Formats: sequence, structure tokens, C-alpha cells
Amino acid sequence: MENLIEGKVFRTYEGEEFGILRATNSSSPDDLKSGGWIPFAEDGCGNFFARRHDSFVFWDHETGEALLLAVGEERFLAGICDPSPVELNAHQVKSAWIHPDLARDLGEVRTSWNLRASRGIGAPVP
Repeated sequence: MENLIEGKVFRTYEGEEFGILRATNSSSPDDLKSGGWIPFAEDGCGNFFARRHDSFVFWDHETGEALLLAVGEERFLAGICDPSPVELNAHQVKSAWIHPDLARDLGEVRTSWNLRASRGIGAPVP
């Protein structure tokens, strides 16, 4: 199943997305273990996707609550899809941080702690 979900999201019928799913490299939190949940993926932000019997949940690390996503592996896999694209207009971006190595490769100019776009990448620092 891991190969089918890596880099995907789980989308509910209402359109809410959870993920992007990644193989879990972290030790599972005690809350999950004590509840009998087996983590099989995480989202890179401290949240886990876990399974117990036929139930699949999204476990929120901030609240410790598990949200039921699906009952049955077939229903869970039916909710797996590519993430929705994020579209921003240039005026919506107030500032951006670009990793110094990437900025160097793109020919960006460093200003303060942020990088100022010299070729339309990112946004000027106010």
C-alpha cells in the first residue's frame, strides 16, 4: 500500500485534504500505541496516518485526536489522490525565503535574512 500512497493526499467527500503522505520514519507517539493504532504514514508536520483493524485515521499531534478517514482499505485507497494545486498571484505573496544554495543556483541576490527575487522568483522583502 505504501507505494500507492507516497506523495499523495487523502481527500474526504467534502474535499478536505490530509497529507502529503510519506513513509513514517518517526517513532509512533504513546497516544497511538496505547490506543492500538499502527502508524503507516506521516505528513511531515508531526501528524500520522494510522490503522487499527479496518479503521484508518488521521492523528493530529497538536490535539492528540484521531479523525476517522475511512473504514476498510478499499475505501481508504479510494480517497487517495494527487494534491490539489496551489495557485498564488504575485500580489498575494508578501515575502519568501529561498534556500541559499537554490538562490545561488538561480542567481538570486541576498538581502537581509530573506532573498530578493532578481528574476521574478519569490517576492521583495518589504
